[in-house]
Amino acid sequence: MIKWKLPDNNEPGFLRRKRDLTALLDAPPSPSNMDKMLYFLLPFVDAENPKEVLLDASKAEYGEAIIHLLGYGSSVPDPKGGKSEQQ
Repeated sequence: MIKWKLPDNNEPGFLRRKRDLTALLDAPPSPSNMDKMLYFLLPFVDAENPKEVLLDASKAEYGEAIIHLLGYGSSVPDPKGGKSEQQ
């Protein structure tokens, strides 16, 4: 499971992140647009090789981060049942 370092909804830049993510979600699916989404999410992955970790993410892991970044979720589930560490 991915260890995310997602910003809190009260951290500065919320509207900018939501605007940028919404534009990416509204873009038609293409390899170029998928790469744009990948590079948007990379800073939020806490891993030695975040690109590989993100490319191997499950749909659920991807969805949890998207929902959180859009402001609809307050935490990302930890594989052990607690809340993930967010910084």
